[in-house]
Formats: sequence, structure tokens, C-alpha cells
Amino acid sequence: MTHARKRITAWKKKCILRFATWNIKSFNNKDQETLKELKDNKIDICALQETKKKGKGQLQYDDYLVIYSGVEKQTRAKEGVAIAVARKYQSNIRHCSYVSSRILVVRMETGDQKLNIVSVYSPEDNKPKQERESFYDQLQNTIQSLPSDQHILILGDFNARIGNQIIPGIKQRFNENVLNDNGELMIDLCTFNELRINNTFYDHKEQHKFTFSNTRGHRSTIDYIVTNRYIHPLQILDIRTLNSADVGSDHSLLLAKIKLKFKPHKKLGQATQEVKIFIYIKTSNRYGTCRLNNYMRKD
Repeated sequence: MTHARKRITAWKKKCILRFATWNIKSFNNKDQETLKELKDNKIDICALQETKKKGKGQLQYDDYLVIYSGVEKQTRAKEGVAIAVARKYQSNIRHCSYVSSRILVVRMETGDQKLNIVSVYSPEDNKPKQERESFYDQLQNTIQSLPSDQHILILGDFNARIGNQIIPGIKQRFNENVLNDNGELMIDLCTFNELRINNTFYDHKEQHKFTFSNTRGHRSTIDYIVTNRYIHPLQILDIRTLNSADVGSDHSLLLAKIKLKFKPHKKLGQATQEVKIFIYIKTSNRYGTCRLNNYMRKD
């Protein structure tokens, strides 16, 4: 391998970020353990759920900045979401929106791009319907408040089982065949906003697809990596669970390798011509009527 090719290979590797989402069951009293697992697995940015940390704010550690949003301090510890950002990317943070104890948004500047990272924790499927629908309505309002021409990356525990029926451009068949009420709500949300549920596009072994398992032998996929159409599918290189990471949770650390440039770059050479073939599908759900546009790219 020539020196030039080595430099190009090293540059490409630098553009691959390791995003993750993890329901850790509690951040209190095991913050160091959690962050050590993230560092050992070379995670750049991780959305955390069920942190049970009260209030909202930021905590600086040696290797990560943890931005958190939880219930009021006078309330019993429950729920809670956070986003851990590796030290080398902290200077890219521009804004934090503490929406609720279940939704947190961090906006980052990536040079010529803007990235909106959303950490979410949906109520369980056995919670009252009104509570679950209220969460998805709040998430819908949050998505609508973000610029549609910017990168949107939604990471979290949706407590949703979405089945394996194919919806072009939204989800593929590589998933379990169970569909629950939360799954229907999530599918409606993603269909209306043209969001891609990326887990379902990768045909991994079962141990790398299931994100939840308990001592009774129950397994399911309820944690997801979701992106808007401004993040091209070719930028998402892989999504799988890392079962070696362990902080005493019944959820696995879900890893996504995404190709993003976090520094300004110059365009070299002739621009690649992109041919898009659109297939329009009209659909309706609780958010209204929308039109899906599934496309294929040919360079």
C-alpha cells in the first residue's frame, strides 16, 4: 500500500463515527462504570435512557460530557434521558433542548453540516394509551421544530416491536415478526416524517439484532437508530448490538457506524452525478396524510 493510499484510508476511518443507544436502568452510582464501557467500545456519542437522574444539566467527566434531562427534583426518581459526547467532539455542541424527562435534543455543528441528536425513552407498552400517545405527540412536535434540511438522528428505547413487514424507505424485513401498540405508533411517526428505522436493514445473527433480554428468556428488539432522509442510507455502514458491554441492564448497547464529516472539507474533483428514481406511495395515519418517496441511487 502506498503512502498516499494509507493517508486516504486513515482519512476515511476518521469520518466514521460510532453512535450508540443504551437503556442503562440507572446512571446513579454507576456513572463511571457506564462511561468506561463506552470508552472501551470506542463510542463517540451515546444516547442513554432510564438514567433516573433528576433535574437537567451537564456533567463533565474525563472522557465524556454527559447532558441529561430528568424529572423534577422533588419527584421520585424515574425515566430520564441523556447524551454522552466524547471529549474531542464537545466543541461541536451548539445547543441543548431539555424537552422532557423522555426527550432530549443536542444540536451539533459539523463544519458544513448540522446534526440534531435526539435521545428518547418511550413509555412501556403496558402504560395507559393516553400516556403513550402523549409521548409520541411530543416527539412529533420536537421533530417538526427541527430544520428538515439538517441531519436528524433519533436514538433510544422506543419500547416498540415493529414487526417485519416491509415499508419502502422506512423499514425492511430483518426484524422479529411481533407488532405491538407502541410499534404501530412508532411506524406512524416514522412514515409521516419519512424516517428510516435502520436496524431493520441489516441481516445480522439474532444475538446482534435483539436489544432486550431478561432472565425468563424473553427477547425482543425495542431500541432503534432512526434517521431522516438528509442522512443518506449509504452513510450508515452497520448497526448491531455489542453484547460484551455490561452495566447490569437487560438492554444491550446498540452501535451504529455512520459516515459523517465533523470538520470543514473541500470538494475535490468533479461532482458525482446522482440519479434518483422515485416511487411515490400515498399513506395516512394519526398524523395525517403523507407521501413516501423511496429512491435508489446510481452513481
